[in-house]
Amino acid sequence: MRSNLNRLNKIVPLFWFTSRLVFLFAAGAACAGDKPALEDKAAELESVRSQIKDVQTGLDAARDESDKLQDQLRKNEIAAGKEALKLKGLEEQIVLKYIKLDELNNAIARQEKVLET
Repeated sequence: MRSNLNRLNKIVPLFWFTSRLVFLFAAGAACAGDKPALEDKAAELESVRSQIKDVQTGLDAARDESDKLQDQLRKNEIAAGKEALKLKGLEEQIVLKYIKLDELNNAIARQEKVLET
C-alpha cells in the first residue's frame, strides 16, 4: 500500500508538469501562429515527453531494485536472528558445562582430602 502511494506521489507531479507544459506549448504556438515554430514546439514537446518517460522507466527500475534489496534485507535479518538464538543457546550450554566442571573439580578436591586423611 505504501509503495503504491509512493509511486503515485512521484507520478502525479510528472503528469501535472507534463499537462502544464503541453498547455504552455500549445498556447505559445497558437499565439504565434507560426507553423514552423509550432512544429519546433511539437518536436520539443516530444523530446520532453521522451525524457519524462525515461525518468519514469528509471524510477520504476530503481523501485524494483529497492523492493528486491528490502526483501533480501528482511530475509538476512531473519537469518541473523535465528543464528543469534543458536549462539545464545550455545553460550548457555557452555556456562552449564563450566558449572558442571566446577562441581566435578570440587568433588575431586573433596575426594583427595578424604584420601589424605
